[in-house]
Amino acid sequence: MSRYISKICLFPLLSVMVWMSGTFPVSAHAVMSSSPIQTRAPALQVGAIMALLATFEEAGILPPEDSPEATQLIHGLIQLQSAFMRSSDVAVTQFFSNALASYFFGEAQEAENKFRAQGWTSQTLEAILLYEAYPKAWHSPKLDEGLRVFNVTRADLKEVQIVFDQARQAFLAQRRDIHDVYDQWRRTMPGAGR
Repeated sequence: MSRYISKICLFPLLSVMVWMSGTFPVSAHAVMSSSPIQTRAPALQVGAIMALLATFEEAGILPPEDSPEATQLIHGLIQLQSAFMRSSDVAVTQFFSNALASYFFGEAQEAENKFRAQGWTSQTLEAILLYEAYPKAWHSPKLDEGLRVFNVTRADLKEVQIVFDQARQAFLAQRRDIHDVYDQWRRTMPGAGR
């Protein structure tokens, strides 16, 4: 495993962001509607993000570790995961539910339950990214407001989408599936034994 991924738990920004993900509100509205402050994210959720980063690195498209792009990618993955796991905002929960329903169809509820317990899978992330591309998916200004409570914007989602798409294309060129690569990495990351 590369220096980037092996250091990821020590990477200061990731450590702080995982600690804060969805638990440290950024607005007065969030103070009223957020859950109590937690001291750290569960290993399953941290491992899910680490597995995504390792997948992107294996594809050869992970931005350099100290770059603004890496910071935005990590921020986007952590904060989006937190928002979709913890938000009670109607626009955010509706967007998430619609994205999963359009991707997983009859298995959407099972995918949502798994996400809430374990964090991202490559397929859950892909569902969000594909749904976001629909012209009317992001039609509500309330969605922007609901995500801002978790300090995340559409620009963060776009950065994640760019990297995910590049990784998927890199694996397709190798006749490999991004989801298989993610699953292999996920088994090696924190929380995988649960």
